[in-house]
Amino acid sequence: MKSLNRLVLGLLIILNLYPCSAQSQLLSTKLGKNCRVEMKSSSIKNNLFDVTFYITWVSAQLLPVVDTTSVICIDREQLIRNLPKSVRFISPIDTKLISLSSSANLTFEIDEMFPGGNIIIGFPFVYATKGVDPSDPKDLEEFLFKRPRNYSFMIDVPSNIIIHKIPPKITILAPEGIEEGMKPIVDSSTVKILLYAKDAVGVDRVSVNNNPAVQLDDSTFALSITLKVGFENPITVTAFDKRGLSSKKQFAIECRKPEVMIVSAKEIPASRNRIPSDVDTEIPEIATQNPNRFALIIGNEDYSTFQPSLKTESNVDYAIHDAETFKEYALKIIGIPNDNIIMVLNAKTMEMHTALNQIVNIIKNMQGKAELYVYYAGHGFPDEVTKEPYLMPVDVTGTGLQFAIKQSDFFKRITEYPTKRVVVFLDACFSGGGRNQGLLAARGVKIKPKENLLKGNLVVFSASSGVQSSLPYQEKQHGLFTYFLLKKLKDSQGDLNLKDLSDYLTLEVGIRSVMVNNKEQNPQTRVSYDLGDSWKSWTIK
Repeated sequence: MKSLNRLVLGLLIILNLYPCSAQSQLLSTKLGKNCRVEMKSSSIKNNLFDVTFYITWVSAQLLPVVDTTSVICIDREQLIRNLPKSVRFISPIDTKLISLSSSANLTFEIDEMFPGGNIIIGFPFVYATKGVDPSDPKDLEEFLFKRPRNYSFMIDVPSNIIIHKIPPKITILAPEGIEEGMKPIVDSSTVKILLYAKDAVGVDRVSVNNNPAVQLDDSTFALSITLKVGFENPITVTAFDKRGLSSKKQFAIECRKPEVMIVSAKEIPASRNRIPSDVDTEIPEIATQNPNRFALIIGNEDYSTFQPSLKTESNVDYAIHDAETFKEYALKIIGIPNDNIIMVLNAKTMEMHTALNQIVNIIKNMQGKAELYVYYAGHGFPDEVTKEPYLMPVDVTGTGLQFAIKQSDFFKRITEYPTKRVVVFLDACFSGGGRNQGLLAARGVKIKPKENLLKGNLVVFSASSGVQSSLPYQEKQHGLFTYFLLKKLKDSQGDLNLKDLSDYLTLEVGIRSVMVNNKEQNPQTRVSYDLGDSWKSWTIK
C-alpha cells in the first residue's frame, strides 16, 4: 500500500510540480521504477543528425537515484517501422533492442527529396532488468505511465539545409537488352544510343564516349555513334546533374562483319531443299481461326555460322524445318491466325529477347483472354554451377550464358500476366548435349538440369528427361519429338486433349528413339501447381 501511495505521489509531482520540457519524457513502470529521458538533436550536416539520450533514474519525488539493476531500451524494429518516409535509421546497430545507458547517440539520415519542415519521431521505450535476455519478451515491460503520454521527438528541418547527394540514374533504352545484361551484336557500323537520365534536381548534360548527346525531352537523350567493324566497342555514357554530380554506365556493342551475319536460314531456309515426310504434306485445314490464340515459334539451327569455333556437328539438324512445319499446324489445326504468330529462325540474342518481349506485351494487353502456344527447337544448355537450364540464341556460346535466356525466366515472363492457357513444346535438351553434338562437346560430361516450380496456367512438353539428348529422326528429317507431335496433331485433326497427347508422346518417342537412334529419349510433361489435373481436359482445337 505504501509503495502504491508513493507511486501516486510521484505521478502527481510529475503532473503538477515538474512540467516536462519539449524534449524530455518521464516514464514509470507499474512497480514504481521511474526514469527521466532527455533527448537532444545535433545540427544537421550532410543530411545527417544525431539524437542524444540522457537517462536519469529518479525517485517518486523526482530526485536522482542510483539504479544498477534497470535498463531502458528502444525496440529497433518498431522504431524503423514508425519512422516517417523521409528519415532513415543508419546507426550500425542490428540487435532487436537498443540498450541506452546514462547517455547514448542514434544517427538518422534525411531523404534529399524532403522539402523541409518538421520531422516527428516516436521512440518505443521499454523497461528491462540488467542481466536478463533482452530478446525474450517476458523479460521486458512496457512503461505504464508516460508524461507527456503521447510524446514524440520533433526536429525542425529548414529546406535550404538539405543537400543533393544522389547522382543521375541512367537507363539505356536502345540498343535493347543492355539493362538486362546482354551484349548487343550489330552488323552496321553506325548505331543509335537512346537513353533515359533522371535526377532530382534535373539533368544538365549527357555524353556518350565524351561526345555530347542530343536532349529530346526533359529526360531522354540520343546520339548516333560509329563502331569499329569486327570488334567489341566499349561505350561509356556519362550524365551530369545541375549540381555537378555525375554517374556512368559502361557496356559494349559488338559490330560483326556483314559477311558473317548475312548467312542465315532466314534468307536461305534449309527446309526448301528437303524431301517432305508424311507430316509435311496433306495437313488437314480444319481449324476455325481463334483471334485470342497466339504463337511464339523459334527455330535455332545454325550455330556454327555465328560461332566460328563450332563445327557444323554442333548445329541442330532440322530445327528450322521443325519450326516452319509447326507454324503450318498452328494455322491449320490449332487455329492461330497468321497475324497472331511470331516466328524467328536462327534467332540471335536480341531477336530472341525482342520476340519474347513482344509476345509478353500482347498477353498483357489481352487482359486474361489470351491462349499462347510456344514452340522452340534449338540448343538448351545448363549452368555448370547452378544447373539452371538456358535457351540458347545462335550467337551465344556455352560460356556466355549471361546473354542466353534462363528457362525459369522464360516461363516467368510468359505467365507474368493472366492467360487462359499457355502450352509450351520444347524440342531441346538442357543437359549440354544436342541432336548431334552439344555446344561444349569437349566437356564430355552432361549435367542434369534443375527443374523449377511452374506457376500460372502453364503446361510444358519437353522432348527429353534428365541428361538425355533430344535426338533427330533422320528418315523423316525432323526432330524425333517434333515428328510425333505433328503426327498426332495430323492423325487426330486436333481432336484430342493434352493428357492424350502427353501419353502418346511418352510412348511413341520412348519406343522409336531406341529403335532408330539406339538411345533412350523419354519426353516429360510438366504442369504448374496451380492447375492440378484440370490441364488434362484441355483440347487442342
